[in-house]
Amino acid sequence: MKKIYVIMTLCAMFLIGCTKTEISEEKAKEIAFSHANISQENITNIQVEKDKENGIAIYSIEFYTDEAEYDYEISQTDGTIIKSEVETYTNNTIPTTQITKDEAKEIALKDASVSENKTSYLKVKQDYENDTAVYEVEFYADGKEYDYTISKNDGTILSKDYDIENYTLDSSDNASIISLEEAKKLVLERIDGANSEHISIYHEFDDGVQLYEGEVHYQNKEYEFKINATTKEFIEWSVEQR
Repeated sequence: MKKIYVIMTLCAMFLIGCTKTEISEEKAKEIAFSHANISQENITNIQVEKDKENGIAIYSIEFYTDEAEYDYEISQTDGTIIKSEVETYTNNTIPTTQITKDEAKEIALKDASVSENKTSYLKVKQDYENDTAVYEVEFYADGKEYDYTISKNDGTILSKDYDIENYTLDSSDNASIISLEEAKKLVLERIDGANSEHISIYHEFDDGVQLYEGEVHYQNKEYEFKINATTKEFIEWSVEQR
């Protein structure tokens, strides 16, 4: 009887473990299409990538219709929509191919003649500039802060600049700033009901000042913020209805 009990226990544990599976790519696309109220027949182009946002495994989904571009971040674990954006076109010209974040990063690093392992605080963020989809690429290397704006459609460098910072991070700098978790707490205390799944936050420098910058997407609102990592002061705070 003991052997049977052990076997049954192991089987139960196996079945419990098997339930912890991620949703499929197809299911993630269905969730995005349903939320956008778009049928798959009306989609002209789609890109799906697996990624991570604040340690959460997500599907990054971008798709296009004749009128707009849709961007979604969906949890791989339970299908929760973490982020959704839509950009309406001013004309009906839609790119058939677009570069990825990694390709934009490589374009910027090549132009600056900097290898990735020589950089710090490298980030790539999608944005829009004059109704054009772009990647904003920022990084630090050799005492300089580099900023690039790169067309998402064809990889053209639309603008670039660098500032000489002459700033080197050392252990004493880290000791004087609040932690990432403390910064998250300060932000979420301002938004009733929001939690860590709704926030995107990262550490950066701006003219030698250490900051925490990011966004919160919650209940059809987008919050943007900047916090001085030393004083805990909110330098920027804005709310936009989505």
